[in-house]
Amino acid sequence: MIVFDQSLSTTKHLWVFNKNIIKFHDDGGNTPTFADIVCTEFVDRIYPDPNDGIFTFDFRKHLKALAVQNDLADMVDLDMGAAVADLVHDDTSEVKYDISLDITINFSDADPVTINKNYTFLVGAEQLIDYQRQESPQLGLFMLQVPKERQKTEYFVNYWEGYPFDISIYSITSGNMNILNQSNGMDIDVPIPGGAIINRIAFSDAVSNLTIADYLPLKTGINKLQITRPGYDPGVHLNESPLTVYINRIESDCGVYVKFRNNWGGWSYWLFNKRKSVSLDARGLESIANDFNNIENTISPIKYSGVEESFETLNCIARRVTAQDMRILRQIIESPKVYLFTGEPYSINKSAQPNQWVEIECLNRSLKVEEPGRMFNDVKIDLGLPFRTNATLL
Repeated sequence: MIVFDQSLSTTKHLWVFNKNIIKFHDDGGNTPTFADIVCTEFVDRIYPDPNDGIFTFDFRKHLKALAVQNDLADMVDLDMGAAVADLVHDDTSEVKYDISLDITINFSDADPVTINKNYTFLVGAEQLIDYQRQESPQLGLFMLQVPKERQKTEYFVNYWEGYPFDISIYSITSGNMNILNQSNGMDIDVPIPGGAIINRIAFSDAVSNLTIADYLPLKTGINKLQITRPGYDPGVHLNESPLTVYINRIESDCGVYVKFRNNWGGWSYWLFNKRKSVSLDARGLESIANDFNNIENTISPIKYSGVEESFETLNCIARRVTAQDMRILRQIIESPKVYLFTGEPYSINKSAQPNQWVEIECLNRSLKVEEPGRMFNDVKIDLGLPFRTNATLL
């Protein structure tokens, strides 16, 4: 019989980019030769430790290969409609992987033995310090966003009205999810379809005149939302509580608007100050000798072929950044996927801009806070735009 010396946790979420190691052996006293790990998503063969016969397997390399098949791109269109149900966009298939695998140990002196195990992994990464600070999300309901410091059910996000924006919610149950704005006492029931474990709740899509305020009024400034999953019973679910999400609604302004995939697998948004600088860099200037005539007939002794490639950098500033803002903003330099919004807020005619996002690169490798002791700080971010297409002679 297969016995596990080290199992994966059943009391916390498992993350694709963290190590997920199992160790196992056979307790029958036979001599193991190899073990096959077989599931729909991958197949692997591993060998035992020659000293104690224990097999060690880390899921991470296979899970990473699954997760990056779509380059961690945003595959969800946040288009909003006239019904509350149109706020909900299923993102389960891009963030959650259910793995059912057979583990078979083969022997040199006995028949093979097999055991089946089922695991669920989420596309993201948990940090050691966050884990030690008890910031690991609860099992039944959480938001795919960095929580407030030393909290697991409280979150803070900025919402620039008119720009595309959503919050991603993990819920193990379907049905009506209640969102209560405790700042004004108004609430809505958002229908969560069956099988949709991870849903993005759209606040604005930037291509219609609809926002979440048409269903759930939000005031300018801080709105304290309470989110309760379908079927939640405080008398039964003793280790769970509703989420508290502080939404800071900010009036629309011009600026550089970006979204980036955060550590928890969701999307974070930021509007940088409209006062920015732009720099253009060129590479690969080639030249051709062209000095074949007398001096009186020569205009260009050297022909320059043109710039092989060039790119622009947006030098952006985030103004009045708080410590909580910094917890969100710092993830942009760690994010594997950053997009620049190329549309306009409240742009109703989407046919004029069918694709409003373009992938860019955060060039920062550190974030400098001017005066860490201050309540508010300015943070500088450099964003590299896609390479430009240039005309050349070669």
